[in-house]
Amino acid sequence: MISHFPQIRNEESTYSIFSRLQFAIQPLSIKIMGTMLFNRNTEVGRLNFQGSFDYLCNNLPPKFTSELFFYNNTIYPLFIAFISTEKQERALEYFKGNYPDKTNKCLTISNVNRNRSYIRICKECIKEDFNFYGEPYYRRQHEIELNRMCYKHKVPLYEYTLSTSPTPRRYEDYCSVLGNSKEIIIPEQFKNFFLNIADDINTIFTLNFSNWSLKITKNKIFDKIAEKGYLTINGVQLQKKICQDFKKYYSEEFLDFIGYNFDVCNKDSWLRMFTRNKDIDNPLNYILVIRYLFGSFKEFYNYNKEYSKFKKRPYPCLNIVCTNYNKLVIKDIMETSRILVNKYKNPNLVKIPTIELSNKPNFLLLEPYRNQIISFIKETPDATRLNIYTSNKIVYSYLLKNDYKWLLKHVKILKKHTTISREERTKNFWLNKDELLTIKLLIAIIKIKSEEPPYRRLTVYCLQNLVGYYNFNYNKNMLPKCTQILNKVCETLLAYRCRRNGK
Repeated sequence: MISHFPQIRNEESTYSIFSRLQFAIQPLSIKIMGTMLFNRNTEVGRLNFQGSFDYLCNNLPPKFTSELFFYNNTIYPLFIAFISTEKQERALEYFKGNYPDKTNKCLTISNVNRNRSYIRICKECIKEDFNFYGEPYYRRQHEIELNRMCYKHKVPLYEYTLSTSPTPRRYEDYCSVLGNSKEIIIPEQFKNFFLNIADDINTIFTLNFSNWSLKITKNKIFDKIAEKGYLTINGVQLQKKICQDFKKYYSEEFLDFIGYNFDVCNKDSWLRMFTRNKDIDNPLNYILVIRYLFGSFKEFYNYNKEYSKFKKRPYPCLNIVCTNYNKLVIKDIMETSRILVNKYKNPNLVKIPTIELSNKPNFLLLEPYRNQIISFIKETPDATRLNIYTSNKIVYSYLLKNDYKWLLKHVKILKKHTTISREERTKNFWLNKDELLTIKLLIAIIKIKSEEPPYRRLTVYCLQNLVGYYNFNYNKNMLPKCTQILNKVCETLLAYRCRRNGK
């Protein structure tokens, strides 16, 4: 049984606890202390996730448990909302047992706490510590890489150089600590971003995440993406739009400053992977996206809306052969899954709607379909059967099957045209295609050049994605106008950088 163990303070990191214990018991070396506490001579010097904690707690009073250290004195709570329940259980198992390196790998600690020879402190917190306790202690939240301001005092953190001495030394006074510390320089325009990050991290460390998992987090994010209009009616995410708006929110400069920038057109960027529902190891990625989508982590935590393809009533008719197709005429809908569940539980209580099948045409459609044909003929007096069929295949096919005599009477038969050679038809095809694609290209170029600030470089690859035609290089001889435009506007990397920097 260890005879002395320090009183643990609010938000104190395990590194800080063992540093204060080291000064109190005065072991001959850090290795001797590590063997005494963990039966491992290399553990005390770790900044995070020392082990084995079950071995330590067996030699402490019953109030000390591995779970309490894990949740209250390490940075583990930062990960809970962003990892699966299986990984949560595995991380705790490694922490309690003789597997400190496995804990770091399981949680990918390198993403949020890089190897360094300093520890981050807030000078205002240190000043309060000396006044209240007579010595400082180190907070676990300050150890997180992207946390560069104190959420409590709203000031930049300092980097305090750690002692490399293997023997204990007395804690320094307030002036000495600051004398060995260097302030983290934060540009003024970025301070609000870092304050938001510090606030979200502190919120994460104070919330209750029992029975929480990565699935809950992903569902909330997906529902918010849908609410903000980033989904098509078929549930497909508008990934490029999300990336563009995300960059506008944070700015290119800030994302460069923190090392989280990406190319909007890169389909393998970390944000594209994020929106494709891939597992992301870095909790800081989630924090940045959640702040953008929800406004704060607290809003995300309390968010409880669920996405549905059908919004408020009335709903659109989705029957393509109905005259009310795409019109908001349906006042209520039945959820099929509930009917099937109820039928399975008690089939006698549920009446399934039946549809009478008949080969007889629905003559209620004849009059509105005739009117559509007549309206089209009035707007296009020279319309032929082919023109009418192309304009509305469903209506024409229905009348051809059920009212052929009326159709024969009111629609002109296609007149014979003078035949032209295959070469001339091919030439006309490419002329028309070149004209059409030229217009689309000009629209795409104007769209890219109007972006503020410029996000995309003018390249053939970028323009063909906007136009929806992918053979400009292959058919450049057939598309002379398009080729001339592309040769004129496509930018080198240097030219793009000059345009982006306003030179």
